[in-house]
Amino acid sequence: MLDISIVITNRNGKDLLEECLPQVCLAASNSGCRYEIILVDDNSEDAGIRFVRENFPQIQVISLGRRIGFGEATNVGVRKSKAPILILLNNDVKPAPDSFAYLLDHFQDQDVFAVATRIYRFDGTYLTGNHGGLFKYGHLTVINKPEEEDQNPPLFVCGGAGAYHREKFLELGGFDPLYEPFYYEDVDICYRAWKRGLRCVYEPKSLMYHKSQATITREFKLDEVRKISARNNYLFTWKNITDPGLILSHLFFFPIFLGRDIFRGKMRFWKAVLRALPRLPQALAGRWKERTYRRVRDREILELIKGGR
Repeated sequence: MLDISIVITNRNGKDLLEECLPQVCLAASNSGCRYEIILVDDNSEDAGIRFVRENFPQIQVISLGRRIGFGEATNVGVRKSKAPILILLNNDVKPAPDSFAYLLDHFQDQDVFAVATRIYRFDGTYLTGNHGGLFKYGHLTVINKPEEEDQNPPLFVCGGAGAYHREKFLELGGFDPLYEPFYYEDVDICYRAWKRGLRCVYEPKSLMYHKSQATITREFKLDEVRKISARNNYLFTWKNITDPGLILSHLFFFPIFLGRDIFRGKMRFWKAVLRALPRLPQALAGRWKERTYRRVRDREILELIKGGR
């Protein structure tokens, strides 16, 4: 029986794998657990898979025949995994040597869905960790709390540097392809877990080092990344926000922001909405599917996880 399954997604990241995989293997060895490491390659065009097979034969490699995006690639690895606890990593994440060991005890609580880690940049400066959230002006705003703050639980656990309960992950359907190619998959699944009465927790003693957007910006320009994130913010709201007051707030501010864009000669919100609208039926289908599982109101969740500045 295995204790943890470490699932890494990769896309054209040979140099990142060379730097990060030795640290992943070290953290796994230091965890005191029985483990497996699965690398899911999203149809890379470099020599990364050959490098892994030649230098890390203990790692199970799943090479996809077509590109399917971060969320679905992660789902493939999760379905192949065998341990009850998942540690999901991007290919640009280096865990500290003792980082995995701090995560496991939290899952003794049956209602814990996922555990967030403290994340630094490769240069050792603080990047992120415990995320809060506000629903303001009809939109969800994700808050990156300061490093020293606070003890409130996180809104979500980073899908590229966090731990998840495998069975619950699969019960929730995994990362939703609604958000393909990236961003908001982890916010979505954790928020749905909150609404089902599960919990996310923050473990600051578990340290990860992340070369932020190192993989994404090889494939997409930064402006395109921002547009995808803005689109997915709308999709998240349409799928998950159900409290009547928050829905009314969204409907009230929706035309105001669009009108403000026209007045200012900018099209930020128009572009996000126009990109999101073709996926509206998919978002509404997900909303309908979750209706029988909801146990906790949006306002209760937002009150619990608020924090930061």
